[in-house]
Amino acid sequence: MRYVVGPVTEERYITDELFSRSTPNPQEGGSQTILSLATNPDFQGLGVASALLKELERVCRTKKRIGISLTCLERLIPFYERQGYTNEGVSASEHGGEKWYNLVRIL
Repeated sequence: MRYVVGPVTEERYITDELFSRSTPNPQEGGSQTILSLATNPDFQGLGVASALLKELERVCRTKKRIGISLTCLERLIPFYERQGYTNEGVSASEHGGEKWYNLVRIL
């Protein structure tokens, strides 16, 4: 199993509100968010998550998205930075009682 999911928003960063409401994605524009990126443990370390991010970026470019935004735990920051994302600091999110970081990839 492998997947990446998240809605398109006008906001630069993910807000906790995105976890409780959904609206249809615009056909073009906006910022793609990533709420979840998952790879089966048997396939971790094989480049599957990197390939998913590259494909998402390709789709986002065709839909004229301005960027891709996600929040992640500190231990995942190096992975996303290797994929071209920029750490823009601690998120205002309190989701799950964790400390989250805003990472953005401008397209």
